[in-house]
Amino acid sequence: MSTSDIIGEMQSHGFVHDQIEHALRRMTNKKLIETTERITFDEGLQGLVGEMPLAFRITTVGAYHIKRWAPTFAYLDTMLFDTPIFDEEMRDRLRTNISSFDIGERYARTIQFREYLDRSWQEVKRHPIYFDWPTVVNSDIGSFDSVRRYVESHK
Repeated sequence: MSTSDIIGEMQSHGFVHDQIEHALRRMTNKKLIETTERITFDEGLQGLVGEMPLAFRITTVGAYHIKRWAPTFAYLDTMLFDTPIFDEEMRDRLRTNISSFDIGERYARTIQFREYLDRSWQEVKRHPIYFDWPTVVNSDIGSFDSVRRYVESHK
């Protein structure tokens, strides 16, 4: 996809140009996407620097993150700490026992986070054609089921 198309799409979702370029550079250096020129970006005093290429495409590593890793219990359990939660009540509920390693508490918190993401997706007025959260999240119910069974068997 052309860099200008990516920037335009992300700006339509409220991101500013500098944020988008920074994210593209980081994802490139993490091998989640690659440039048409197959370059990476150097790190300068202001962060990652370098001319933006004409286009980007997803790598197999990036596709794995979206299709296999993103819907799993382990991923969502980790990402709820790095995701902005705009619903104050939900944010407070997720903070309950935030430092606990108890799998039952982590499971309950991650279920709430997944439900928050489901509701947030439903509130989006214009869904992108290149990503469908319900399809992604429903592709791996198994990891949640195995954690649920473990929690239930150890009550």
